[in-house]
Amino acid sequence: GKPLDWHASAPFRPEVKRLGITQFIAAYRANASRCDTFLKWGDEVEYTLVSLAAPAATTSTTPTARLSTLAPSLISLLSAEERARLASPNPSGPDVETLWRPEYARWQVEGTPGGPYRAFVGDLGLVERNMALRRREIEKVLGDVGRADVAVVCVAAFP
Repeated sequence: GKPLDWHASAPFRPEVKRLGITQFIAAYRANASRCDTFLKWGDEVEYTLVSLAAPAATTSTTPTARLSTLAPSLISLLSAEERARLASPNPSGPDVETLWRPEYARWQVEGTPGGPYRAFVGDLGLVERNMALRRREIEKVLGDVGRADVAVVCVAAFP
């Protein structure tokens, strides 16, 4: 089918919410008595890389935004710690805090926590901290490679 815009989707949102909650409760109940493992969950953030060019002095005062295709090289730099740990003779040491993967295109990077969260209230406090850590890591790598002109944007779609 054809995706609906925000206003056209309004009548369907309550039903989508209800079905999502119903599905979650059913999955929870189906697994509530499991003793063999903890509920594990996570998050992922897609970072869109946007190059912000200064305006041409003769044509405009508005900067130009273009997608930056730096994702493969950034992922290589961001995942160096993970690769080193896996290549070590004893890779059972502490987990890395962040993982970096390719996303849909060369202008997107996916960041996830280094391991799953668990079914403890305390783990809820780890989510925002880890998201902030990922943001700092990707911005630091951009600075390290001299690309202060590239902004890291989290949006559902670009442009």
